[in-house]
Amino acid sequence: MRFLILIVAINLLSGIEELVGEEKSPAETKAGAAGFEWSYLPELPPASGEATQAGLAGPFVGVHEGTLLVAGGANFPDLPPWRGGKKVWWDDVFVLQKGPDDKPNSKWFTSPRFELPKPSAYGVAIP
Repeated sequence: MRFLILIVAINLLSGIEELVGEEKSPAETKAGAAGFEWSYLPELPPASGEATQAGLAGPFVGVHEGTLLVAGGANFPDLPPWRGGKKVWWDDVFVLQKGPDDKPNSKWFTSPRFELPKPSAYGVAIP
């Protein structure tokens, strides 16, 4: 029985190259099948009253008229949860616009007067 499983596995793996197709050049791979071009964005600034950005879990993220919006989210800014850290929910809104060259600006826009009505995370948006 083991021998039969081994033969089947070898046959499947030997045909995998046909399933994958031709190897793509780096330029073709960067654009991707859906035409997306991947690049790094500037790091999010710290939340209001914080010195560093600890990262966000579950923020609301979307694009409106070519502008990237990141709002809300939650994290453990002081200590990890396994060391007794308390989860904090945020109401900050971060905006990243495109520059004249159609590439993202190098800095996010945020303001203490530009925030969600209440701290929120892990939601859903339906257009």
